[in-house]
Amino acid sequence: MRVQFTILFCLIAFVAYPQTETGKVGDWNYIATLPANYDSTSKYPTVIFFPGLGEVGTDINKLKLNGVHAYNDVASSLPGFIIISLQPITSYPTQSDIIERINCLESFYAIDKSRVNLTGLSHGGWCSITSVQWGAIDVNTITTVEGVQPTNASFFPDTEALKNCNALYLCFEQKNDYRKGDYIVNYLNSKLPGQATYITTNFGNGGHCCWGNFYGNANTAPDKFSELGNKNIYEFLVDKNKGILLGINKIELTKSGNKLLWTVDDESDVIYYEIQETTDGINFKTIKTLILSNGKGNYEAVID
Repeated sequence: MRVQFTILFCLIAFVAYPQTETGKVGDWNYIATLPANYDSTSKYPTVIFFPGLGEVGTDINKLKLNGVHAYNDVASSLPGFIIISLQPITSYPTQSDIIERINCLESFYAIDKSRVNLTGLSHGGWCSITSVQWGAIDVNTITTVEGVQPTNASFFPDTEALKNCNALYLCFEQKNDYRKGDYIVNYLNSKLPGQATYITTNFGNGGHCCWGNFYGNANTAPDKFSELGNKNIYEFLVDKNKGILLGINKIELTKSGNKLLWTVDDESDVIYYEIQETTDGINFKTIKTLILSNGKGNYEAVID
């Protein structure tokens, strides 16, 4: 049984509003929504969305048709996140072109490189998976929605290219729009059990459609999925990005016997630490709460 421990940091809240801006990385357009109280000296978990073929090109407004920026409440659904929609100028860009743009965005914004989350629909799913092939970059999670999978000549996903990928992978496929995503899921789980989740849906008769059910659209929230513990995509991402938040410059974790040890250099705005455990990576249970010590913190928790 694999047990994962997650430490949550609760922060003092201040009233502020997220801001959205547009720009270019090279010749690719992007929309970026920054969290409330955005501070360029801090680091934030980040979602990067890639669009389908219909939204590829130079018309930035197409990025608002489907996906994360089609949903009016995406900022409140991903509190504390940088949310970026990235628009390739042509379909099926090279891996190096994708990574070059991601690296540029990391220089533009205070992105926590350990908590980068890639997602995309159809062609955008292909971009997400292609980005991490052969260990080109490390990301925290990958979520594909009816994604076109990287394939070899036999139209089987190139699973060997993902042998160094340790990101959590969430794969959605419609009932009548099978794209062999289960091959990738099964491969990843064979090397690291619990790494990947495969969910079959049947929205709109199960065809290549219904993006709002996954990402939300206008004022309509996305669907929740029993396979994710009755969470939607955004709630899943929030759960998988709990960790070092504002006010914490450094944290080191070690597991010694049944003790969980960690040190923190800066605890500004932190109220307490909450340790959770999970056996499936989806459902979490709080097992310990620790009040912070003043100044630099050296912590020890005995895990039963």
